[in-house]
Amino acid sequence: MYKVFLCWIATTLWWGPAIAGSVERKHILKHSLGKPGYVHESLLPRDEWFIQRLDHFDPTNQGTWWQRYQTNETWFRTSRSSPVFLMIGGEGEISAEWMVMGAWLGYAEKYNALCFQLEHRFYGKSKPTEDSSVSNLRYLSSEQALADLAYFIEGMNEKYKLTSNNKWIVFGGSYPGSLAAWARLKYPHLIHAAVSTSGPLFAEANFKQYDQVVRDSLVASSEEYAAVNKFLMSGNCLDVSYYSAINQLKNSGYSDSRSWIYQTCTEFGYYQTSSTKKELFGSLFKLPFFIDQCKDIYGEDFDRNRLNQGMKRTNLMYGQVNIKVSRVVFVQGSLDPWHVLGIYKSSNPEAPAILIDGTAHCANMYPPSPNDPPQLTRSRSMELRATRMLSLKSGVEEVQVCCIDEQHSFATAGTFDRFHKLRIGRRQAYVDESFLPRDEWFIQRLDHFDPTNLGTWWQRYQTNPAWFKTSRNSPVFLMIGGEGAIVAASMVLDAWLGYAEKYNALCFQLEHRFYGKSKPTEDLSVSNLRYLSSEQALADLAYFIEGMNEKYNLTSNNKWIVFGGSYAGSLAAWARLKYPHLIHAAVSTSGPLLAEANFKQYNEVVRESLAASSKECAKNVHQSFLAVEQMIDAGDVEELSEKFNLCTRLDIRDPKEVSSFVESIAKPIQDIVQYNGEQGPTTTDACMIMNNKTIGTPLDRYAAFIVWSNSDECMEHSYYEDIKSLKNTEYSDTRSWIYQTCTEFGFYQTSSSKSEFFGSLMKLPYFIDQCKDIYGEQFDSMFLNQGTKRTNLMYGQVNIQVSRVVFVQGSLDPWHALGIYKSTNPEAPAILIDGTPHCANMDPPSPNDPPQLVNARKQIEELIGKWLAAE
Repeated sequence: MYKVFLCWIATTLWWGPAIAGSVERKHILKHSLGKPGYVHESLLPRDEWFIQRLDHFDPTNQGTWWQRYQTNETWFRTSRSSPVFLMIGGEGEISAEWMVMGAWLGYAEKYNALCFQLEHRFYGKSKPTEDSSVSNLRYLSSEQALADLAYFIEGMNEKYKLTSNNKWIVFGGSYPGSLAAWARLKYPHLIHAAVSTSGPLFAEANFKQYDQVVRDSLVASSEEYAAVNKFLMSGNCLDVSYYSAINQLKNSGYSDSRSWIYQTCTEFGYYQTSSTKKELFGSLFKLPFFIDQCKDIYGEDFDRNRLNQGMKRTNLMYGQVNIKVSRVVFVQGSLDPWHVLGIYKSSNPEAPAILIDGTAHCANMYPPSPNDPPQLTRSRSMELRATRMLSLKSGVEEVQVCCIDEQHSFATAGTFDRFHKLRIGRRQAYVDESFLPRDEWFIQRLDHFDPTNLGTWWQRYQTNPAWFKTSRNSPVFLMIGGEGAIVAASMVLDAWLGYAEKYNALCFQLEHRFYGKSKPTEDLSVSNLRYLSSEQALADLAYFIEGMNEKYNLTSNNKWIVFGGSYAGSLAAWARLKYPHLIHAAVSTSGPLLAEANFKQYNEVVRESLAASSKECAKNVHQSFLAVEQMIDAGDVEELSEKFNLCTRLDIRDPKEVSSFVESIAKPIQDIVQYNGEQGPTTTDACMIMNNKTIGTPLDRYAAFIVWSNSDECMEHSYYEDIKSLKNTEYSDTRSWIYQTCTEFGFYQTSSSKSEFFGSLMKLPYFIDQCKDIYGEQFDSMFLNQGTKRTNLMYGQVNIQVSRVVFVQGSLDPWHALGIYKSTNPEAPAILIDGTPHCANMDPPSPNDPPQLVNARKQIEELIGKWLAAE
């Protein structure tokens, strides 16, 4: 009881200068923004509602809820360049007064901005779940809130028909000030700039510096100190019962205080401790007192270990005060104790800081007043100039891309079955086992986006320290694993090791969760596969990098560069996008960036690549598939089965069986084009057969090609046998990959009309049926569309906003249609290698490599050197 009384007094001192009338103990851990002033109700905007996803990081969770927002269109001009301002809600109910008052509206008037305010999930009237029980609070986190912003921005872009010329600038004060900076960090393709006021960026449990600033501020502000003392001695009755407060906070009904304390217990800490008699408030509320609150309110699991893991995760996700952002201005008040956890000094003109002497928490956000000190007035002018600079500046990181096709699909290492949509064929020589690196294991979190889930598992990785010099400048290279087991030979062969040798890099290869030997769960049931997503894989990279930094005593001078090919090439670019404070640069090879269900362009590139070898060849392939359709229509089952040496008779009455057969005979020619000699025959080899008239008709020739390319006794084609195998929940790379196509990417290489290369019998519904038949009826077309929409929203598709990333593509590779292969941005260049297939630049160099491939590897090497020299 005595501790609680002291804690109450301390809280009153902390908030005394900002309090108008009373203090509620339930706000002891909050630092939210107050109302800007009184406004008559008739002038306030009405509440509006936006339908929002419940869980942005579980692809199987389709729950939704209604999120509150408000709009001010007063100054908005429906033009191609009017900006959009978004005030981010924080740890309390949004105040409609902020939509008609506040300094930010002066900026809106000047720049003719459309203005929104969005309430934070689990605060105010924005209630995603029935109550705030611990099981529901797992959906409350800063990451979920940031994803809410992304979906809201996309929704308003659609509602108001906004374009990329209508640039979004986000504003926030206090915790939303942090969110503003983090939103720009994680979603730069959606958010053009940010004004971050009084935002703590460093998660810290034992936040004793707070009280030191309080001491300094009280000394400097004797009048406010006297006012606080007067309030304390006013005779008000104080409720200081710890257990009474805890009982209120244990109530699982909605309460902003319960929500905020949960976030401090799982993400931030922010506990203003006083642990010794030398400190301002003495020695009687140490950190264990605050941790006891977490345990007493939410359960014994919310202990010191959970808090430490939560703060570690927060600092890892956002980079704390080392956040790597551009077009963000950080505004702090010198009297505000929270400025200690934020950025108040900066030498970066792209992320300036304004420290306002003699002002308190969020002072710059309130409406201007004649009584404002001159330094506050000047700071608003500086902020206005910064806002103009940030809003008008296009930024070096913008990637200008042209010639991107409409739609897209994929497959990985070695020869996978036809369901493995994203293959990387690799040309590798034999390596004696004694030269290969051993498998090592890293303990990894099961779910990076549920603060209540502390499950862990062991992730496989490999190391090559051959060229590493333990010095302050030696870089670290990380090869990202994709949709298959990592191959140890890649750690002693392959082109990236030439770069490692040149730059004395320490090399790692990390296997992707749910592939190879990296098995986070007991099996691949749908309930377990919810932990399989690109976002979870990217967070794995972040934790791994931090772990290796600790293991090898690496510093910020040991810069990390990530590499990846195919799906892992996408991950390399996305890792640099989401974790620029950890990853200095990236080499993204053959990575599709646009999630597209109906990826018919794939087969158009196949047609074009074959035609580049022989136009007659491409024509003959197309005619052979039209002939197949004619035979199916005519019921010539026996002849078809015999021509293609099918293992079982084709059932032409079943559309799934027919589509499965067509896909089976299309896959060999697709693979030859995609890899073109990397692990087998070339397009020239295939065209020699297709142009050989002595074999017979184009159909006879294609059947001969299929028999020639198939090493088995007969050709398997049964849809139902494949589905039966893929429904097995034992570990299988193919089951894992198809799940990702059904939930995130699509990438289905369709052919839907007779004019298309493989005819009309591989339509999109056939591929969606696979998803439903393997994983369940909920994996339907709507589910797929929501998944691809989410992926494009999270990463920005081909409009990805990154720097120090090189995109490498092969002109013959059908996957290049979904990636970046032209760029005018020197910080994110593209290299299109003429006449090369999928991931060719990653293979070990060969004397037979064409000069354009040799030159491309040289370009990559030079870019790595240039970027390693950059800060």
